[in-house]
Amino acid sequence: MTLKNAQMVGETRTDTGWTESDMRDAATEARLEAHRYADETDRILARYEDVDALFPSYEELKALGITNLDKLADALDNGLSADLFGKVLGQGLDVEMFDRSLAAGIDNIPQFNDGMEHLVEQHALVALHADPLDRVMHCHGECACAH
Repeated sequence: MTLKNAQMVGETRTDTGWTESDMRDAATEARLEAHRYADETDRILARYEDVDALFPSYEELKALGITNLDKLADALDNGLSADLFGKVLGQGLDVEMFDRSLAAGIDNIPQFNDGMEHLVEQHALVALHADPLDRVMHCHGECACAH
């Protein structure tokens, strides 16, 4: 946001030149970054080499259409699984619906995690057995696969 834009929307700049909105965005980004890696070692290594993150960066999430990033950070702070979130996001999560869920507030995070885990398991099962009959047989231990 430029100084002219900040003045147009009535925001004031701090001594650093940042608007209050800039500072809120930076704080949200920092909170999300705290959850993006599997452990502290990965977080440190990510500064120097390519390390797989659990979910996309702040800017990538915005580009995907998630507008309630502060609510996402709240959910992650309160136990939403970053690993499962990244997996369901990569498997075609309905971002618009998820964003609405964030706006409304996720009341039962453990149940939400259970639902995401179920989606991940089902996606893996479909990848393993494309035919529904084969999936049923797998669930009953009646298939020839090694899983």
